[in-house]
Amino acid sequence: MRAILYACELLSFYGLLIHTIPTSCGTYGVYHFAIVSSLYCTIFIEPGTEPKLFIGNLPGDITESALDALLRPYGGLEKVAIIPKTSPTGNKSAFAFLSTIDFCHAIIKSLHGQYTYPGCADTMVVRFADSPARREEKFQRQLAEAPAEPKLFVGNLPQTITEDALVDLFSRHGNLARVVLIQKAAPTGNRSGFVIYHDHDSCKQAMKELHGVYTFPGGQGTIVVRYADNANRHHGYHSHQESQYQQ
Repeated sequence: MRAILYACELLSFYGLLIHTIPTSCGTYGVYHFAIVSSLYCTIFIEPGTEPKLFIGNLPGDITESALDALLRPYGGLEKVAIIPKTSPTGNKSAFAFLSTIDFCHAIIKSLHGQYTYPGCADTMVVRFADSPARREEKFQRQLAEAPAEPKLFVGNLPQTITEDALVDLFSRHGNLARVVLIQKAAPTGNRSGFVIYHDHDSCKQAMKELHGVYTFPGGQGTIVVRYADNANRHHGYHSHQESQYQQ
C-alpha cells in the first residue's frame, strides 16, 4: 500500500493527479485516484483500520490541549489522549481519534517525519494505531505459528517479582519446565523473564489465559505473554529486543 501511495504522490507532484474520490467496498476502504490518462490507482485500506492515529516523539510535558491545538486545523479531530507512560528517552506518545480515514492521511502526510515538536530532538512519528481487531489478529497468528521451542517471553513484571511467583502462576496453566527471570530491569523499572514449558499446548494456554489479562500485585498493568523471539535458537539466552521490551 505504501508503494501505491508513493506512486500517487509522485503523479500528483507532476500534475497528473486530478482529484481523489473516497468510496467503500465491503469491509475495505477504497480510494480511487483519477489520472488524466484515464487510468485509476486504487488503494485498499486493510479491514479493521479505524480513524485512529498513534503519535510518538512528543515532549515529556506535552498536554492534551497543546496536541489538540496542533492537530485540529487538519479537520475531523474528535479527541486526543496522552499515554501516561513515558518512554526511556523521556518522550511521551498519544492517540488521536478522527472522524474519517481521510483526515488521518492528511495528518500523516503533513507531520510524520516532517515536524519536530518544540522540546524534542526527533521528528514526530504519526501512523495508524492498531485496532483491537488487528491486535487480536496478530495474537491469533502468533498462536498458529508456534516456534520450535515452547518458550515464552513475559514482560511488564513488577520490580519485586520473584522466580517463585512466576512458577506459582505459570505452573497453573501447563506443564512447566522452568522459569528464568532477567535480572536487569528496564528503564521504567519493570522486569521481564522467560517461561519454558514442555509442550506448545501449555504455551498457548498460558498466552490465552494470561496475556493482557493478569496483573501481578504491584504491577503497572497487565502482563505481556508471547512466544520468545529466540525460541528457534535452542541454546540462546535472550535477544536485546526482549531484554528491553516492557509494555
